[in-house]
Amino acid sequence: MTAIILAAGVGKRLHGATGGRPKCLVEIGGKSLLLRLLESLVATGVGDVIVVTGFGDEAVRAAIGAGPSGVRLRWIRNPRFTEGAILSLWSAEQALDGPALVMDADVLCPTAMLARLVHSPHENCFLLDAASPNTGEEQMLLVRDGRVRNIVRGGAPGYELAGESIGFLKLGVPAARLLRQLLEARIARGDTGIEHEEVYPDLLARVDVGYERVDGMPWTEIDFVEDITRAENEILPKIQAAEPPPVQVVMQLATGVWTAQALWAAACFGVADHLAAGPKTREDLAAATGTLAGPLYRVLRALASLGVFTELADGRFANTPASEFLRGDVPGSVRDYVRFCGRPWHIAAFGEMLHSLRTGKPTAEKVVGTNIWEFLSRNAEESQIFNAAMTSIITDTAAAVRDAYDFGGVRRLVDVGGGHGFLLGTVLAGNPHLHGVLFDQPEVAKGAAPTFERLGVRNRVTIVGGDFFREVPRGDAYVMSHIIHDWDDEHCLRILRSIARAAEPGARLLLAETVIPAGNAPSFGKLLDLEMLVLPGGVERTEAEYAALLRAGGFRLTRVLPTRSVSHVVEAVVERA
Repeated sequence: MTAIILAAGVGKRLHGATGGRPKCLVEIGGKSLLLRLLESLVATGVGDVIVVTGFGDEAVRAAIGAGPSGVRLRWIRNPRFTEGAILSLWSAEQALDGPALVMDADVLCPTAMLARLVHSPHENCFLLDAASPNTGEEQMLLVRDGRVRNIVRGGAPGYELAGESIGFLKLGVPAARLLRQLLEARIARGDTGIEHEEVYPDLLARVDVGYERVDGMPWTEIDFVEDITRAENEILPKIQAAEPPPVQVVMQLATGVWTAQALWAAACFGVADHLAAGPKTREDLAAATGTLAGPLYRVLRALASLGVFTELADGRFANTPASEFLRGDVPGSVRDYVRFCGRPWHIAAFGEMLHSLRTGKPTAEKVVGTNIWEFLSRNAEESQIFNAAMTSIITDTAAAVRDAYDFGGVRRLVDVGGGHGFLLGTVLAGNPHLHGVLFDQPEVAKGAAPTFERLGVRNRVTIVGGDFFREVPRGDAYVMSHIIHDWDDEHCLRILRSIARAAEPGARLLLAETVIPAGNAPSFGKLLDLEMLVLPGGVERTEAEYAALLRAGGFRLTRVLPTRSVSHVVEAVVERA
């Protein structure tokens, strides 16, 4: 992804405060707006940046130089910067041949806000602040049916949601190329005096553009002298409070086990469930959980400082939006996953990580004496905890896959390693024409029928037990959710070739997996990859690595679809000889 920063503006309304310097060089807290944006881009993994300058071009280049470490900076000067900003964006039109990030340079915002945009599951996306006051001057995003339909100054009635645009737009390849065509057409008509945002309505009429809400996050656009004062005295302190200094970041990471085990204890004792009916004292909670009030209070106090639970003025504890997900009876609950993460043997496996780095082998074998699958098969309690954790994950993944992928052309979908069938059942419930096959080890597959009965699809499912390393049922489409990441390449190829042998000509393969992004971009998959390293010996992969693996297994990668969860849908078609 290439970021295009539009920094050509004169900023006439700021001349009295800037001494005639370009607006992008306005310093907030001793650092220019442009430098802050560049540092935030690097932190979110976007290192390819084009800065379009105009007024004060030499001053801007001299002030920024090569930019912060990790950025590949290119400069383009728009000689017609006194006309509309459409010409500044058009100056960087070559970058609109690929995924792009269009950014105004006069915005002060936290890195976390930019990261929310960069890593949004929406291929095309705005940042929207619905809490920002509408004075009639703001560029307002208008939303209907879950997508941005228009952008106008001051807004308009008849929309389900309206909010101010932060001034950033993320575009996938098709939308970026369409925007380039629209810019070219408007300029050819002589519309060279307009803002680039005035082209966006034409884009919104032809492509789906989502949004990420940033209500409550500190940010401001610098247009007036009073904006500089507000940025210094109000916005920057809030940003700094939310972005701790580097040494604090390291210490938070180093002591992460403290937080993780406190969370585990709360999940094990069902504290959030006990608070579902309302606030309770530490004594009430201790009696309900069979714990001592003093130690329990210390754990809850620590978690409350992190936003998980809250301690009220009268000393009682209550749930927060975060702790609600530790309840067992809410959609999207992660209680069972948290309970698995804190198991003593699981923590011990990470304590032996040096073993994996030296040998390339999972540490689980050193800790429990055998591979993780054998260990779970021999320990009923641990197996039950693990299966409950996986079920909690698949609940979110299943709905995300169902909503992200079009199953219209599929007749017989085989879920390989499908467990108790929640993903398959969810997809079938949303696609009445489909017939499904649930395939897993016999002892696992036999427990799937209740899931299909509960989802009302039992009459459209065949349940088959077997070994996916040897043979799988025939179908015109296959799905595997978080199976491939459990194994090294050698074992993955055995699975893929088994499917390729059974698949109908032209059959599709869908992998629900976390695809690792390039560069330094934050990614849950990069951390999950460490779990694969120490437990099963598997690996999370990049798109290029999936393409190579699939090719060797008899498939051709066709596309990677983002979903609203951390998982992607990796689509491939069979190409066996």
